[in-house]
Amino acid sequence: MRPSRTPFTPEFGSSIDLPRNTRHEWVESVASHDGTSSLHFLGTSLSPRRISLVFFVITAVTFLFGARAGYLQLFEGSGFALASAAQKERLVSLPARRGIIYDKEGVILVNNLPRFVLQIDVAELPRDKEERARVLERARVLAQMDEDDLRASIDAHRYREPLIIRDDIPLPDALVIMVETEILPGVSVELQYSREYHNMEAVSMSHIIGYLGRISESEYDESAGTRRLNDMVGRDGLELSYDDVLRGHDGQKHVEIDALGREKRIIFEERPQDGKSLRLTIDKTLQEKSEEVLRQWMERFNTTRGVVILSDPKTGFIKSLVSLPSYDNNV
Repeated sequence: MRPSRTPFTPEFGSSIDLPRNTRHEWVESVASHDGTSSLHFLGTSLSPRRISLVFFVITAVTFLFGARAGYLQLFEGSGFALASAAQKERLVSLPARRGIIYDKEGVILVNNLPRFVLQIDVAELPRDKEERARVLERARVLAQMDEDDLRASIDAHRYREPLIIRDDIPLPDALVIMVETEILPGVSVELQYSREYHNMEAVSMSHIIGYLGRISESEYDESAGTRRLNDMVGRDGLELSYDDVLRGHDGQKHVEIDALGREKRIIFEERPQDGKSLRLTIDKTLQEKSEEVLRQWMERFNTTRGVVILSDPKTGFIKSLVSLPSYDNNV
């Protein structure tokens, strides 16, 4: 005779433990009447040794990142701040105009004409290779240069100042190029000044006035920062003798720029001081007449060289100084 199956009903406060067949199973328990509970944990898929190793690695990586962040903040923070500021601000030079040269009657012998140049600031070119190549290709087209010549000029440029890649740009072309350079980081059009010599009727005036030439690298290095790399300096005559008087002092301005290098606002500006003017004892009308007479006598005696000097006997001032042959200092 089989014993009858009587349903088992647990008493309040007792618990049922399920068989522990695997180490991944959990055991559910019934809360006892005193508010306590028991939970039986049967194991995990990772050993305690592996858990400790993972915890150690996470802790070490976190410490390294924290230490690096602290070092950058405490010891390199000022340097990064300056670098960030340099990317947002730019120092722009404002060229001074050279002094005017007059004759004894106040007639202008030399004055200034605006001149536009296309330049590249190598330090501000894009870092991305594809974007840099795009900017340089467009700059090459605007400068009307050969690709190899432009690359060679940039590679040979060892100064922080901009590199001029096109000079004496006519005003209509300069206005068009200015619009294009708005989207070409590191490429810009700058206003400079060139000299205009009024000596068409008397080319012998070139010996007196002289001319300008771009500063050499050795002169720039010796100037100790008082000159710009693209400055024009006196090479002969009064332009050379009175160069320090005529050239004046360049100004500068600090501007805030955007990501494309475009000027957003002026932070600080120091206006340039134009050079002082010269008034000569030379009489332009007398100079022209003296040259005319000298040419006649040179033709009469079949010679190519001659000199005329006229001075005021009361003061000793030179009124006319002609020497032939001469040259055109506008060229």
